[in-house]
Amino acid sequence: MKKILTILFLVLPVILICLPIPEFDAFHKQITLQTAKWQGTHSPQEDSREYEVGDTQTYWSWDLSIMPPTWIQTPATCRAVGEHCYVFVADDQWNINMDQSDVDIVFNYLENETMNSTDYGAIEMDINLFGPIPDEIDNDP
Repeated sequence: MKKILTILFLVLPVILICLPIPEFDAFHKQITLQTAKWQGTHSPQEDSREYEVGDTQTYWSWDLSIMPPTWIQTPATCRAVGEHCYVFVADDQWNINMDQSDVDIVFNYLENETMNSTDYGAIEMDINLFGPIPDEIDNDP
C-alpha cells in the first residue's frame, strides 16, 4: 500500500503539470500577439542618455486592470538618480501609491544597503555575485 501511495504522490503531480491549462494557453497566445507587433522595433544600440531628477520618459507596462492584460504606454518621471540606477515613478501613481519617502527607501536599498548588509546596495550585490551589468542597449554604464 505504501508503494502505491508513494507512486501515486510522485506520478500524479507530474501528470498534472503536463496537462494543458486552457486559461494559460489563451493568455500566452494573447501576449504573443500583443508583443509580435513590436518585434524588430528595438535598436540594439541607442545613444547614451543620462537622466536627471524631473526628466520624463514613457515606458511600456501591462494594464493589469483587465484580463488578459494589455500593453499600455505609461508616462513616468525620474524621482532619484544614483551611481547604478534611476528611479522612475509612473505619473498617475505619484502621491497616491508612491511618494518621495517611498522613493528614498527604494533608492537606499538599491544603491546603499540591503537588509542583509550595510556595505552595499542590491545592485552592487548583484554585480558582485553575477558580474557586470551588460551595456548593450543604451550605452549607460
